[in-house]
Amino acid sequence: MEAVFAVLIVVGGIFLFYPPSLTAQNQDILKLTLPLMDNFAKDEGLRTKIVEDDNTKTDAEQSVIAWLESRIENPKIGFNVSICDIDNLNCGDVIIEDKDVYSNERVISSTTNNSNSKIVKFYFWRNY
Repeated sequence: MEAVFAVLIVVGGIFLFYPPSLTAQNQDILKLTLPLMDNFAKDEGLRTKIVEDDNTKTDAEQSVIAWLESRIENPKIGFNVSICDIDNLNCGDVIIEDKDVYSNERVISSTTNNSNSKIVKFYFWRNY
């Protein structure tokens, strides 16, 4: 019986001292990124650049990063992207160490001139 109370006290202490601000920080990133994803998918010029670019590691990714830089004003939010062909889902994963990373992706389908499809993976984290 005493062991049960000891376990309850320890578990209660963990929940008591667990910082609730981590959840709030993740909510801030989520609130920022979801509208960005919607606006990103609607940008016809960016979509065209992504599906028509064969060298995705340079031009298209840099264009997406520049697009994000123009819209994310908070210097405490870090981000990166990788672009993959639709049949290669494991390409270009970005490794960010010692950060809690929020990831999202969008499939960018063909434009009127091109039937190619790509996956754009977004990575967001908080710089402390």
